[in-house]
Amino acid sequence: LQGQEPVNLASLQKTIHAINLEKGWHAKPLREKSPPDHGAYYVHTDRVLAKLALVHSELSEASVEAQHERWATWYLEEKPDKPEGYAIEIADACIRVLDTCEALGLKLVGGDPSLAVPPTLLRLHERVSDAVEATRVGDFEVFRMSCERFIDLADRLL
Repeated sequence: LQGQEPVNLASLQKTIHAINLEKGWHAKPLREKSPPDHGAYYVHTDRVLAKLALVHSELSEASVEAQHERWATWYLEEKPDKPEGYAIEIADACIRVLDTCEALGLKLVGGDPSLAVPPTLLRLHERVSDAVEATRVGDFEVFRMSCERFIDLADRLL
């Protein structure tokens, strides 16, 4: 995407997901069509929670970068091809969120895709923030409940 014209959130979500499909990130689908008498889709909650945990790990890596005040991009000597730093980790988290939402068929924006922050994204962000905070303070019961609320919201948006 570097060097290209700016893209809207909806097209970025589709592009990221297409790239990740090519890379094999979705060997097992997050959702599948249900039999006709069971609703439109069946969501594999365990797989979605695993994806959410990966978002959390990227945000944890970003918090480490912030603690060390490594805001700019930097590189490890032994891995000169892999950028590190706060912005890189935040970008990785965004990539995982957009990819997961596309895999679930969630459209974070409606109508005008250039809207700043759509209500759906705010609600999903709230659920992820609750889960991250619960993990930070070691309250894994609240983390589990926050993840379930995320899944419930995602399920209603399908």
